[in-house]
Amino acid sequence: DGNLIRKIRKEYRKIPIPKEVIEEQTNALDEARRKVTVFPKSYPPFQAFFTDEMGMLYVMTYEKGEDSGEYIFDIFNTDGILVGRKSLRIFYSLGDNLRAIVKENFLYCINEKNSGYKELVVYKMRWE
Repeated sequence: DGNLIRKIRKEYRKIPIPKEVIEEQTNALDEARRKVTVFPKSYPPFQAFFTDEMGMLYVMTYEKGEDSGEYIFDIFNTDGILVGRKSLRIFYSLGDNLRAIVKENFLYCINEKNSGYKELVVYKMRWE
């Protein structure tokens, strides 16, 4: 019905937007938009998110993960409490949906190899 269920607040580390990214985005704009577009100094707190069947919320941050192509995900329980952080490689393209789903403690997601080939990856999740 459009009623607020919960708010989640968390301190986060601001990740600066690299000059190369700003230049690439600026070059894609026409002259009129280039004049009025202002880029912030840092990325927003998160890129994307998905939920699972138990109501857990998986939030993709802009923090680089342990390996190439990975990002840190903050994981919140149904009360909005941070219960974990995990480095994951899940394919995501700006303006697209995050391609991941959790069913019965398995995380199904799309990864992109260095060659550009996309593959389905399944992780077994174990909570400690």
